[in-house]
Amino acid sequence: MKKTLVVIRDGMLVTICSFIGLVLSFFIYYLLFMLFETIGPQKYLSVSTLRVSHGFIWLIAGLVIYKTKIPDWLKASVLAVSLGTFIIAFGVQLYEKPLFITSITFLITTITILALYRKDKRWYHYYALALALTAIIIYL
Repeated sequence: MKKTLVVIRDGMLVTICSFIGLVLSFFIYYLLFMLFETIGPQKYLSVSTLRVSHGFIWLIAGLVIYKTKIPDWLKASVLAVSLGTFIIAFGVQLYEKPLFITSITFLITTITILALYRKDKRWYHYYALALALTAIIIYL
């Protein structure tokens, strides 16, 4: 019975933290976007640069956080947020090439699954990947 409760707890923590993280990520992007819009026309920074940079920063942050000693369920949540934000940023950027972004999403997902399997990660890391893919499908 106790093991079942731990599984349910971990699943709920990953779900809630992933959702909050994705909302926070897009809120930060929105604030940055509005900040640059209020400044006026930009010569050096375009919206596409901001979007792609935001995606890359989240991806790098996700990779760095995976090396830390924070709880494993939190790492899984960060995986959902970082991959979701990264792929959505590039998906919006490349909206005219849906086949390309679909192929890239499939490639990134496959690489992530293989890396998780190779490192013998727990089930909620795969679940976090599924949450990220759900967010990607809904957003794009």
